[in-house]
Amino acid sequence: MKKIISFACLVGMLYACNDENKYEYLLEQDEKVYLGRPDTVKIFSGLGKMKLSWYMSPDPRVQETRIYWNQGADSAVTPFIRTVDGIQKDSTLISSLSEGRYDFQLVTTNDAGQRSLPVSVSGTVWGNVFISTLPDRKLDGGFTYQAGTLSLNLTAVNEAEVCYTRLKYTHAGAEVVKKIDNATTAVTIPNFPDGADFRLETVFFYPEGMDTLVSEYKTYKTRVAAVGRKVFSLADLKAGSTANDLMFSWGSSLVHRTSTGELEVFDMTGAKTGPLLGDASAPWSGMREIMYCQDNILLTISTAASTVGFFTLSGNQATLVNAAFGNGFNFKHFLPFTNLFYSISAEGQTKRWNFYPDATWNWGATDVVISTGDQIYGPVCSWNNCAVIGVTADGKLWYRTVTTADNGTITGWFELGSGGWNRYVRIFGIGTSLLCLDAAGEFWLYEDINTTGTSWVIE
Repeated sequence: MKKIISFACLVGMLYACNDENKYEYLLEQDEKVYLGRPDTVKIFSGLGKMKLSWYMSPDPRVQETRIYWNQGADSAVTPFIRTVDGIQKDSTLISSLSEGRYDFQLVTTNDAGQRSLPVSVSGTVWGNVFISTLPDRKLDGGFTYQAGTLSLNLTAVNEAEVCYTRLKYTHAGAEVVKKIDNATTAVTIPNFPDGADFRLETVFFYPEGMDTLVSEYKTYKTRVAAVGRKVFSLADLKAGSTANDLMFSWGSSLVHRTSTGELEVFDMTGAKTGPLLGDASAPWSGMREIMYCQDNILLTISTAASTVGFFTLSGNQATLVNAAFGNGFNFKHFLPFTNLFYSISAEGQTKRWNFYPDATWNWGATDVVISTGDQIYGPVCSWNNCAVIGVTADGKLWYRTVTTADNGTITGWFELGSGGWNRYVRIFGIGTSLLCLDAAGEFWLYEDINTTGTSWVIE
């Protein structure tokens, strides 16, 4: 009975304590006082920052909240100003954080040195790595650009965090932004500027975050409509001329071999500007290929033995220097440049052949295999002494850059145009223009072709 009375007295004493004392806890018989600690701590991710919110205990002795991370090496202090009796919400923003996961500990303190028990919470700070993983909307099946209208399809939205998508481009010097809602997949933009870039980016908001996120943008380039003009036809060159006749470019002119073996020179109006005279000891009629290699050098490939002949030019007169400069050149295509040429075999192997102006080979840089699989490019030509241009069966136009000053260093193939180029059976580089021969025997000139940042499509 005495024990029961003692216990009742103890309970009565506890309830008789004032409000301040009810936040004191005795642990393991030590009379150490702990302040009321933060409750219901929430964490909100941001770009390079983190927001923490919590409910502060009604303990009137709390003066600040200390937040620790990096195993206590870093900390922040949030002063607490009580504005209401009882539980009160508080928060803080921690900036200048590197991307990654963090473990935080929150402790309340006061000037008397009293502290609460710690409360732990973890969260992730966002950065470029996280941005790169966002499930942004993408083109679904590419896009088309025709007659000034851009048309495209976007992938469907499967994430609730996607807010919308933005399409940006520049028109008349000003940026245009089109907002695309999540329900829209087919997009059409009239009066889109010819050859302009457009960018796609997706906007996200995550409920557990504090920042609106924008995906890494993707840039797409529309095609430039390549408008060719018909300049002349095979019939204008010579009656009975065919697409298989020997023809090659010479500066700004096209040279055509007649059925009787003469070389006739034509400008881009179709006007004959004169013959290209040869050497009686090596008549043009015995050649299956003639290449102008700049700097007044002509190379020929004989029909009978695929022998390379070396000529120099003075005006319109060619002089034979070496009738047997090389042998066994039975390749399908020849692409001339300054002091070098490329050959492409029927199997698609591309080789480089370097020579000196004195009709000797540069053996340290010649007979070099450059690439394989190039049989898919045809017709093909050299262009402006700095590139190779070719057409594939699907109608795409391709190029690879040549650096003649570096013994003919050459890049891989890059798409230059899409759509319609397979209507041509032969192509010739005429300065910065491209002369194309169609199956009907008509020559079309595309002027000022640009291989940098432009994609050409025939409409």
